Amino acid sequence: AYYLINIIGITLLPQLVQGEGGRVTGLIIIVFTSHAINFLFNGYSPWHMPYITADVRNTFFTVQTLVSNISSSIVMLIASSILDTIPEEGRLGFITTLRYAAFFIALVDVYLLQVPKEPTYLASTDRPKMIDIFRRPLQDKHFRITLLVLGLYQLFANLPASALSAWLLEEVKVSYLYITAVDATFFLFVLFTSRIWNWFLHKKGACKIMIAVLLSETLAVGAYAFVNHNNYLWLMSLVRFTQHFFSMAWSFGVNHIYYETMPPRDQTAHTAFYSLSQHLMVFISMTIGTSILSAMGDRTVTLFGQALTSVPVLQLTKAILLLLLAGIIFLLRKRLDAPRADTVAAEEST
Repeated sequence: AYYLINIIGITLLPQLVQGEGGRVTGLIIIVFTSHAINFLFNGYSPWHMPYITADVRNTFFTVQTLVSNISSSIVMLIASSILDTIPEEGRLGFITTLRYAAFFIALVDVYLLQVPKEPTYLASTDRPKMIDIFRRPLQDKHFRITLLVLGLYQLFANLPASALSAWLLEEVKVSYLYITAVDATFFLFVLFTSRIWNWFLHKKGACKIMIAVLLSETLAVGAYAFVNHNNYLWLMSLVRFTQHFFSMAWSFGVNHIYYETMPPRDQTAHTAFYSLSQHLMVFISMTIGTSILSAMGDRTVTLFGQALTSVPVLQLTKAILLLLLAGIIFLLRKRLDAPRADTVAAEEST
């Protein structure tokens, strides 16, 4: 249902609704409904969680990232090359065809998700209630910290997200092909850095690796704000390659604290609330970012001799906030790294 509404619904919306106001209303309904379905029926994560144990977790996410990135990069490279050659009036038809192909792949994904044997779910009560989705995660002091840290990251990191691509294409004058080509190199960094970050995680812990990533991201995003048409070939490439290099480190750190602070019981409720809170933070972040873009309009801020428009200003804001988050994680590091007593007890009893 999620894929049907989110992919097919958005694809058909421009064809079925002609008015601008109707399309906006339709888009709001589609996004709300799809996320509501994803939130209320978020059972596949607890279904697969028992199979992603600590000894295989990083390997699993490395392989998953590689397969996902390589396949999507190949498709995006081909699609971008074709898109750059198609006149603007013909691009919608090509994108629509791609979305139908994506829906078919989504159906295959749904089938594969149900292949592993469904486990027995541990719950605090035989009669769970809807309110448990909110009550139990918020009452769990270990998981609350994870919600706080990862929620703040989504809130800070997505500020420029709504306009970043448009800024690159329209203001910096970067081509689709260049953006896709840089993104396509990501799998190489995954391939060659995963072993390094896996070692770093086991030696130094999740908090130190996350702080290192946030410090590097602060510098990279700060530099991103100064990308323009004259320097994007080297500066944007340097920024994106730096982000690629540290990407799996962040993934390993996030997955570690998420799984290690997840209680052995009521995992469906915790997973559903985590998904809701993350999507909510992304929505709030992009709403704030869009509001700032609207408020700034065509005004610029001059810094280091360069006139920065609204998107670069948001990038600098993001950089400062990520630095703040690094400090928050440093202050909470002992509580994030501490093992759960109920998880330890459950492991000792098995």
